[in-house]
Amino acid sequence: MRVVCALCQEEGRSRLLRVGEPLEDTSETHGICNRHQQGIFEMFPSRSFPSTRWLFVMSSDDARAYSHLVR
Repeated sequence: MRVVCALCQEEGRSRLLRVGEPLEDTSETHGICNRHQQGIFEMFPSRSFPSTRWLFVMSSDDARAYSHLVR
């Protein structure tokens, strides 16, 4: 099965995201590519954190993940 970006396809471009199982199935399904996903995220700015681009919510018990994200 072929997975293509629905928004790229709407723009007249064919953007193959991946080929998934079952491989013998040649039909097409849709997803969204990284470029369009980023554009969707940017349409919804945060009123609470206007200067923040990304907000990660995580457990306070996970110090290793916090250290990794800070780096």
